[in-house]
Amino acid sequence: MKIKHRESLDDGSRILTNKQRLFVGYLNATLLYLTVLNFCEEYWAWVNIKSFTISVLVSVLLLFGLMLLIKVEKKTAEYFKSKDGMGPKVMRGISSYILLVGGKFVIMGAIALVFGDLVTFSGPFHGAIAFVGVVAAILAADGIAKRIYSSLGTPVDES
Repeated sequence: MKIKHRESLDDGSRILTNKQRLFVGYLNATLLYLTVLNFCEEYWAWVNIKSFTISVLVSVLLLFGLMLLIKVEKKTAEYFKSKDGMGPKVMRGISSYILLVGGKFVIMGAIALVFGDLVTFSGPFHGAIAFVGVVAAILAADGIAKRIYSSLGTPVDES
């Protein structure tokens, strides 16, 4: 078996590829989503997940569902930004609201369709409050994690 030489920097550290960065990013996000989802399941009676394995799968579905929603919202916003006038600005706001709020209900429906009674969100509005609460907790934890990660970096000199 032939071992490939990996390019190293002067300090001996390795250069990361974009695929490696994506893998680490998706892995971290999945673990973060999984942690928040399981905290909600453990401490909130309105969230019930049958097993840890199911919560791993729900975390992956949530991650890719939210990523898809954000990409679609950005594309839609770019489209309306390219237009002049007040109408496109209003349409941009309406479409963003529909995609970002309504899209969460699509994800909730996908979870119900894929997992059935193995995952239940109960409480007011047929569990919608619990689901939105879980998503809000995930997004808050993600924001906190990104701030901590950013604060640990070295500032770029802008001279």
